[in-house]
Amino acid sequence: MLCPVDRQFYKALASGDKERINAAFKSVYDEYSRLVAFVAAKYIGDREAVKELVNDVFLRAFNHAKDISGSLKYYLVVSAKNAAIDRLKRINRFKTVPLSYADREGEEDFAFSETAERIKEILGEADADLVLLHAVDGYSFKELAEMKNMNQNTVLTRYHRAIKKLKREGGYETE
Repeated sequence: MLCPVDRQFYKALASGDKERINAAFKSVYDEYSRLVAFVAAKYIGDREAVKELVNDVFLRAFNHAKDISGSLKYYLVVSAKNAAIDRLKRINRFKTVPLSYADREGEEDFAFSETAERIKEILGEADADLVLLHAVDGYSFKELAEMKNMNQNTVLTRYHRAIKKLKREGGYETE
């Protein structure tokens, strides 16, 4: 069963009247924003990040309102939880970048260090970083694009060119 705020919003959405939709959405925001902030704050400690996440969740809900069915409260809570977890994953994943491959310790890492240095000599720092992050650390091209603030196609092109250059100039066999 839908609560009155949800029903009001769905009726406004069905009417197609923009003013009515905006007023109803403001009511939804007023009703659920503290709950969404509470859910996000369970995962994220930074107050400003929580405010940003709340706004993102409501913006996404507004933009996809026609695709939502059922309880807005449930949709918003699940969205807040998922957005907070995604944000944490992104933050934790990118804390280690850029990686310093030559600084690895241990006997087995010594050979890796030499190989990484040789790859850097052939490709340069930026392309070597792309190759090593993908081939060694397992980052996807999409993740690399986000990490490096590049277009995914640019990352793919640079990666494949770097691999060809490694085969040609370095004598490395790669997949």
